[in-house]
Amino acid sequence: MTDTAAVDDPVVREIPVHLADILRGNIHVVQFPLRPVYRPMTSKPVQAKYKPSNSMLSLDYPLHTEDHYNNDDDMDIPPRLTLQSSVVAPVSNYAVGVFRDGQLHLTPVTSVLQMRPTMSHLDDDDGDDDHDMQAHPAPSSSNVVAAAAEEVQVQVVKRQSERALAAMQNSYAYKRSVVQSEKWTDLSINANEDDEFEQLFSDVETPVVFDVTPQAYLHALSYRQDDNLTKAVHVSRNHVIDTYKIPAPLAKTLLTEYAVLNPVNRLWRLKLPDDNEATWLR
Repeated sequence: MTDTAAVDDPVVREIPVHLADILRGNIHVVQFPLRPVYRPMTSKPVQAKYKPSNSMLSLDYPLHTEDHYNNDDDMDIPPRLTLQSSVVAPVSNYAVGVFRDGQLHLTPVTSVLQMRPTMSHLDDDDGDDDHDMQAHPAPSSSNVVAAAAEEVQVQVVKRQSERALAAMQNSYAYKRSVVQSEKWTDLSINANEDDEFEQLFSDVETPVVFDVTPQAYLHALSYRQDDNLTKAVHVSRNHVIDTYKIPAPLAKTLLTEYAVLNPVNRLWRLKLPDDNEATWLR
């Protein structure tokens, strides 16, 4: 910082920072659907459920059906409005900060959850119609023949290749089945928030040893959802082949193992083991 910049923008106060870990992994930002000012949520949720493996939250709100409803309609009025979350892809690292006695206490945010109405009562109505149709099937001659003879079905399942298995696991139906297979965990809704609020503070006065280089600190600030993910898709393989004059299989290996995000210019490029750190961070 130059002398002129220091005069124009002086440091007026230094604030000690505490890292609170009591609620680490349990802080979520919940985004609710926008509602008109004259029609806010009428009350707090009456039931809360959570799927930790899939980061899915479900909140049930009571619906007031006394006024402005057509009670003569054949459709059953749902007693509750269910909001269910989907995870918002993070683009940065977030934390909850609280000031107390001139100190800033930070707790990392685990995820951002966006709530939407599920409209599950419509699915329930369709399910009831299907159940009624199955409960009263129309008689047919094929049913009489099937009752006379017992059938034995033999099914041969072909072993799937790794490519077909990967495609199946990336399908919507498979991911939906994985989410539905996880059981809901009931959550308690606390009206008194004082106990949880106190857990946002840290009484530890031991200084944190800060022994990282400026380059490593900048790299840590760059959001990385999973360091083990393959980053080859972010760098052109043809560019690597032409630049390093290497065969395509070797280029693929290099992209998988050495493609790193430059924290300075936010571009993906190769960082080989013998690359100079100062030269690479340009």
